[in-house]
Amino acid sequence: MKSKQRLSQRHSGVKESYKNIQSKSTVSGNVNVNFVFETNIFISHSNDSILSQNLRQGAEYQERKLNISESAKGSETMNDILQRYKKHLCGEYANRNTRKNKCSCVKNFLKFTDDAVSKESLLKWRQWANGHYTHNSLNANLQRINEFLKWLDKPDDFKMKLIGWVDANKSALTENEIEQLKNGIDKSELKLIFYLLFDGIRRPAELINIKVCDKRKDELYLYETKTGNHHIVLSLETQKAWNDYLKERPTPKPKYKDYLLIQKDFQYVGEKFHTPQAIAKKIKKLGKKIGLIQSISPYTIKRTAITLRLDPNSKYYVGNAKIVQTLASHKDLSQTYKYDRTTDNDIRKYFQNQINSPKNQINSSKKRTDSQDNQINPSY
Repeated sequence: MKSKQRLSQRHSGVKESYKNIQSKSTVSGNVNVNFVFETNIFISHSNDSILSQNLRQGAEYQERKLNISESAKGSETMNDILQRYKKHLCGEYANRNTRKNKCSCVKNFLKFTDDAVSKESLLKWRQWANGHYTHNSLNANLQRINEFLKWLDKPDDFKMKLIGWVDANKSALTENEIEQLKNGIDKSELKLIFYLLFDGIRRPAELINIKVCDKRKDELYLYETKTGNHHIVLSLETQKAWNDYLKERPTPKPKYKDYLLIQKDFQYVGEKFHTPQAIAKKIKKLGKKIGLIQSISPYTIKRTAITLRLDPNSKYYVGNAKIVQTLASHKDLSQTYKYDRTTDNDIRKYFQNQINSPKNQINSSKKRTDSQDNQINPSY
């Protein structure tokens, strides 16, 4: 009788100790090694076979978990970290180009790390980046590296200081030069590209992913863009260029049958435009053809489209900046104004038009007649 009481007391003590150790066994998600050894000690003092078996199984499980976590931690390479970061970006950003640019930056940075990300590796990468990037590109890559460090849960003192943005102040085309570009287009494909850039104010990366089914009446729906999914209203000129191009559109390969713009170069016949640089080459070639002094790109046309629509002296003036913001798919109006290239000559032209406007001429003539009447019939 007494032996049974002593055995039950011993078992209850072992159970209580097991609970206490188990409650302390996990600290911040990591397995406490002491739990494994202390549990084995209690197992050796226990005479109950069932309890001993349960305790031993729990200890073996915790020991196995500890070994797996330690081996995973020690065997993870920089490539494994990069792959995990890619999966993280897939859940954060919808645009493929955004994910590609961030991964490319992190991949270059990891070349300067050995076993772990350290301040020394950050310093090495920064010294290399200073000689390989322009000012704005360096600032953009600093932001990407800081985002990567935050994902790694690095302390705040790892964060690199940004250098700010500098206005590149690239010029826009004049209204006459835009008319020359329009008159110099002799192919339906180039005409459609031009109007999507000028009237639609689209990015070249969006053009290469437009599909035929994305156009519904006078609206074009855009997916996986830099600013998300949205749609724009197409101008009459763009709709006409769209229909004319579809009549002469090259026969696409089955893999690319849904895409709008299909290449007809001998190397990529029947394929879509794979990179924005393919669009840029066509625009640059068009500028040389009409004899423009400056080299132009799709973003030259974008700056020009926004500048002329905000310029009261231009025939493209819309009178409402919100319309331009909507066309350009900018989330904030301040982003639209960054593309505005209004010059002092535009201001002088505005003042001259104010003087020569019909309304001012009527007012000035009325003042002259009033002054003449006062001279003929002076009032006393």
